[in-house]
Amino acid sequence: MANDEERARSAFGAARAEHEKIVQTQPNFGPALCVLGLIDAALGRKDLALDEGRRAIALTPLEKDVNNGSRVLQYFAITAAWTGDKELALQQLETGLRAPDASQLLSYGALNCSLSGIPSAAIRGSRKSSPRSRRKNGKASTRLFYEKEPRST
Repeated sequence: MANDEERARSAFGAARAEHEKIVQTQPNFGPALCVLGLIDAALGRKDLALDEGRRAIALTPLEKDVNNGSRVLQYFAITAAWTGDKELALQQLETGLRAPDASQLLSYGALNCSLSGIPSAAIRGSRKSSPRSRRKNGKASTRLFYEKEPRST
């Protein structure tokens, strides 16, 4: 069990280092900053994670970009939940549901699908992870929500 926790922390640390480079090259790109906040939440950096998520929302308003804006709200809601601020998480989901076009993208089903690459144990707040949730169709899912699906040939 301790070995799993160490491996998870190591993986999130490596992901953070890699993703921080992306954010440094595109500091005003909200979706990338939001993912960095999610990683920081997984690493237990509550204040930093919430600050990054709030900045991502400010950079990606729903009025300008409904697709990325609603996804940033979803990921910030997850970030807030992971940091233990469930009230803030619910507020973010409510905000998304009140937005005219975003409410179609922000639903339980959409949120559930967007979490398919995230270990279910992390969603529950536990350090245990499920091999089933780490892999999708026998392959590890590493695509971020703002990256396009690879074309099938």
